[in-house]
Amino acid sequence: MAGLHAHTDDITGIIAVTDSGRSTGKVRIALDVPAPGDIRNAIAILAEGDPVLRRLFSHRFETDKSTELNGMAFGNLFLAALAQQEGSFLRAVEEAARLLSIRGKVLPVTLYKRIFLRDADVKAAEGTCEAIDYLGGSGLDVALLNDDPPPSHLRDHHAEQGMRYLDPTAAEFARIEALGVRVAAAPVIDKWSGPRELWKKQDTIRHDATRLSDALMKLMAEQRPRLRAIQ
Repeated sequence: MAGLHAHTDDITGIIAVTDSGRSTGKVRIALDVPAPGDIRNAIAILAEGDPVLRRLFSHRFETDKSTELNGMAFGNLFLAALAQQEGSFLRAVEEAARLLSIRGKVLPVTLYKRIFLRDADVKAAEGTCEAIDYLGGSGLDVALLNDDPPPSHLRDHHAEQGMRYLDPTAAEFARIEALGVRVAAAPVIDKWSGPRELWKKQDTIRHDATRLSDALMKLMAEQRPRLRAIQ
């Protein structure tokens, strides 16, 4: 979304609410709301409003006097407070999006707080299925794989943390295409930022927002003639 919002307003982020760790987990348990952390990140990425409010939304408290507050993201508390005030987590997300003037739309994938299905009537949040059906077709069309390997120093660093980069191979391409999914390869990872210091979170190789959005826009441009031919 960070890359795509430079190209279009027509973005809908359907965001998971299954995070249970650290700041997000504390808010989810204490205030009985779906995990807000990934929603907070998505809103912050698309925000175009007051820069002070945008920074505040992503701010984490630093204190050695409270283990509960230390590392807590303000935006998580903000969303939980809005949910209590509005009586709905979905309304809280909508209001936060309005207050931060986001470009696009953010939706939680569901409003339920557990990942197992206990109730017979569990359903996706309003608007999420419509956003996915917008793409057309009956299933997954394309798998986008990175074809620009990370430099050796990044590979070595992450290998020390127990993570191994998986290079795309012809055999992997064949297995994906055997499922009826077309493989597209493009340079999409961030090769330059280097290892990052994250708050109680393991660092990984990440995509580069500009490279990824360029690859997605190219795929969309390629798909449009096919869709017109089908119609």
